[in-house]
Amino acid sequence: MTTTKQKPSEWLAELDSHSICYSPEAKADFEQATGMNAPKWPEYTLRATRASMRKRGLGGWLAADAKEPSCNAWEMAEATARQLVQYGGSFAQGRGRRFRDAIAALREGGF
Repeated sequence: MTTTKQKPSEWLAELDSHSICYSPEAKADFEQATGMNAPKWPEYTLRATRASMRKRGLGGWLAADAKEPSCNAWEMAEATARQLVQYGGSFAQGRGRRFRDAIAALREGGF
């Protein structure tokens, strides 16, 4: 019995662009869903994540059971696109737009 694997763009599209994830769990899920090695994406301590959230001033919070290292969905998308389709990045402002641009680049590249 064969199992159909998701394309990386499909897996990423299931995330919210502003999600903060537990990186080891996200990598394991990516690998199981796609059958590919997870790319190296930026990882952060919870302290650095909280400081970044305060600096942006956009509100939000981390779950009480949050773990480190954490990673940001928009950076996961950009790292995946850089690795698979030599994505040069987005000139857009905003994490949501950058996330969508990276997914679009993956789709255009067949991923």
